[in-house]
Amino acid sequence: MNSSDPLTPRPPLPRKERGGERTNPRPWEGEGGEPQRAGRGRLDVVIPAGGTIDAAYARSLGTGHRALAPLGPGRAPVMQRVVDALRGSGCVRRVIGVAPPAVQEAVGGVDEWLPSGGSGPDNIRAGLALADPNAPALVCTSDLPLLTAASVREFVERAHPRADVSLGVVSAAAYERAYPDSPMSVFVPFADAGPVTMSCLFQVRPVLLAHNARLLDRAFAGRKSQLQMASLLGPRLLGQFALRRLSLRAVQARAETLLGCRADVLIDVPPDLAFDMDTADDYAYADTRLQTPVEETVAP
Repeated sequence: MNSSDPLTPRPPLPRKERGGERTNPRPWEGEGGEPQRAGRGRLDVVIPAGGTIDAAYARSLGTGHRALAPLGPGRAPVMQRVVDALRGSGCVRRVIGVAPPAVQEAVGGVDEWLPSGGSGPDNIRAGLALADPNAPALVCTSDLPLLTAASVREFVERAHPRADVSLGVVSAAAYERAYPDSPMSVFVPFADAGPVTMSCLFQVRPVLLAHNARLLDRAFAGRKSQLQMASLLGPRLLGQFALRRLSLRAVQARAETLLGCRADVLIDVPPDLAFDMDTADDYAYADTRLQTPVEETVAP
């Protein structure tokens, strides 16, 4: 691997100290640390929508395709809500959907469609193959019922432009404040960040996934198991996880070593980036919430 290869290990990105200021200001920020969009181009986004659901969940949706789950007063498919939010963010250049024919026929606003097939990672890689391999692209799941354009924009503005991959995490406290009495989600406890869950929107250079296909497949297969995900990090960090001493920063550093990349972890991204519809209970909660909008509290 030569020095020009985008996967060659690189110097660490500027980090934020716990409870303090960043040690180095990010280069795209102006005075006061405010993000600046000037000079940053719009991104391609891939939406994998080929996932299957069980029979009971399909009956509750009235369709076998989770991406077509009808929501809110207008009963728009959940994937349509996702596409509209991405488009409305002003950060997206092209929307690339990977889905079966029924989804392709029902959802508008997608620039290029590809047929889904194989595994989730296969569908992600197929979509990213249409994007510039060395330029950042977004990957967003098709089942984010509460996604807003503002949240997409915040994520893109916070993501480091020189990172090979940018992931967001949401604290359990923030998630539960946003969605009280919602179905249980999966939170991973970290010694330095508390319990968090990962966002369903991330930014990546396609070449990174192409060069790490095997690891991506293993991570996808174990994504619902804390133990399986921790085992990918090696025995030392697995032991720290078992003792509840594992830090998010240690995971980030290990991921950079395994993938040969620079990773950016965005703390406390908006909770709607993490609320997906894995179960019929998730769907019922989201649909009820959209049928009855939550009143916003205005500060005095």
